Amino acid sequence: MPEIHTLLWEVGCEELPAWACEQLASQVPDLVARELVAERFVASEEEVAPELFVGPRRFAVRVAGVGQEQRAVREERRGPAERAAFVDGSPTKACEGFARSLGLAPAELELRDGFVWGIRDLPSGSFNHVWPEIAARVLEGINFAKPMRWGASPHRFVRPVRWMVTLLDEHPVDYELWGVRSSRTTRTHRFLGDAREYDIAGASTYEHDLAAGSVVVSQQERRQTIESELDKAASALSGSWEDPGSVLDEVVHLVEAPTVITGRFDASYLELPERVLVTAMQSHQRYLPVRAASGSLAPAFLAVMNGDPGSVDSILPGYERVIAGRLDDAVFSFGRDRDRGLDDMAASLSDVVFHAQAGSLAQRVERIRAAAQEIGRQLGLDTTRVDDAARLAKADQVSYVVQEFAELEGFAGSLYARAAGYDEQVVSAID
Repeated sequence: MPEIHTLLWEVGCEELPAWACEQLASQVPDLVARELVAERFVASEEEVAPELFVGPRRFAVRVAGVGQEQRAVREERRGPAERAAFVDGSPTKACEGFARSLGLAPAELELRDGFVWGIRDLPSGSFNHVWPEIAARVLEGINFAKPMRWGASPHRFVRPVRWMVTLLDEHPVDYELWGVRSSRTTRTHRFLGDAREYDIAGASTYEHDLAAGSVVVSQQERRQTIESELDKAASALSGSWEDPGSVLDEVVHLVEAPTVITGRFDASYLELPERVLVTAMQSHQRYLPVRAASGSLAPAFLAVMNGDPGSVDSILPGYERVIAGRLDDAVFSFGRDRDRGLDDMAASLSDVVFHAQAGSLAQRVERIRAAAQEIGRQLGLDTTRVDDAARLAKADQVSYVVQEFAELEGFAGSLYARAAGYDEQVVSAID
């Protein structure tokens, strides 16, 4: 029985966006498994279950059950029909192309069952020799929404590749790819610990070795740690944390050593509509709001940082200043919009281009009004309210709040419509 080993492959990059981490997680395991099967280092994709680790500066895959040598096999492939392969005993272009694809001469093909067959013995090659080609194909096969080039590199990737680790059990695989030399040396947390580089002892000790460098490589472990710390911090405030914007999915990929901190803001900001307040906390800062036991929001937030937990006291004021500035913007924007009124906003839509070939927002609104009126007429609805809803549905796009927080489009308009005394069905339709 052939020896089997555990492969670890880590690719280190400049800071990866959270969306790129998700795309890596969805593609890399399948790409690696498929290549290992194609190159005969594992028998089938069902026999391998690649583990993926992904974070802000790296992704890594670990695969158990990898052979040191390719399995030697005899491959038989059927080619074109005999009548299409030979004419008057001479090979046709189709026959020559088929033979060439297998590295054979036409005379080496066999005739069987009315077809030509190519039979060849695929030799066994060592993992160390073949893996660099596999790694290159995997990197080139990853599809990103926004790839980039850097320096003089001809390659496209989501961020520049800076280091690479490849181990078969505890043995490093030495090769160069994309201008980077693979070794057993990884990079630790940017700020924590004494060293910035660390040697991985073996594939099985990967998580433990990087933990010594203040890096939690498992995204599942980071999430569990964050949620546990959030629970403790919220409990200390006699409340519970919330994540209506699902920002925690992103935060998990923004930190390598998560630390939860508790911040506070002035209670006067609670006079803002709750959704405006929460959006101000989550849309840019990725803060988690806290709900008090009474059911109302507390004048506090939780955040996850990637720095030194011993420096929280000096870091926290910065977090609090940032959210105070965001909330000041929200108070200012909300106040100005409320003073202006939704009808005045609707009157200015002619100044905003919807599309170069489709006119202004005001012209779009007129089309919406015409369609809504006809649908309302056919359904026997109160067309006055239908027209109000259609006329005001896009008005908040010129509001200060929506310009500041695009996520509040529609909801902001509903607040201003209610303040102006419009019917609740109109308010609901705008929302």
